[in-house]
Amino acid sequence: MIKRSSTESCDLVDTKRHKQHDKHDEESGRDHHVNDVESRIVDYILARANWGVRNSISSKSSCRKVLVIGKPYYWLNESIEMDKAPECFKEFAAKHNVDDCNSILCNVYESKESRIAKHCDNTSLLEPGKGDVVSISLAIHHSDRSKELAKMYFSDKTTLSLKHGTVVRFDAFVDALANRTHCIPSTYAPRISLTFRHLK
Repeated sequence: MIKRSSTESCDLVDTKRHKQHDKHDEESGRDHHVNDVESRIVDYILARANWGVRNSISSKSSCRKVLVIGKPYYWLNESIEMDKAPECFKEFAAKHNVDDCNSILCNVYESKESRIAKHCDNTSLLEPGKGDVVSISLAIHHSDRSKELAKMYFSDKTTLSLKHGTVVRFDAFVDALANRTHCIPSTYAPRISLTFRHLK
């Protein structure tokens, strides 16, 4: 029996993405008529996210698509200018007191294989004195809003349960000095994260 690689698994998920979403929406209750801020953000990101690219590196290896808004962090994908993002993003940022950030990295975790490896944030890209990183999780499917979507693990043994609306805040400069890494090894239910930063 030939084992499918994680990249091939991603391809399968990507090829059938729209059919899977439609079927899951019917069976699990994602309501296309729900028009709250979070739903509009999810729909906007899903329609535009693609594999992250950085030279020979691709986010496809971790089954994770990205959308870059504002100044680009890590990935070299074409970004959407912050002032051209829909009003729902501005409303969402203001609600969470991150409307002064100039970078939003949106990660799409659609399959169980979607993940992010152990890492520290690249502090050389951050504005001096502004190391606050804020990551907010959103469930892709409305019916998953009460479920645990994933877990984030820190190297100091801290474990965070990520649900719809969970806000994770940390100081990237403090974590880098302590060599405190974090990771999300797998996905329990389809999720999007929006990570807000102050970049140079």
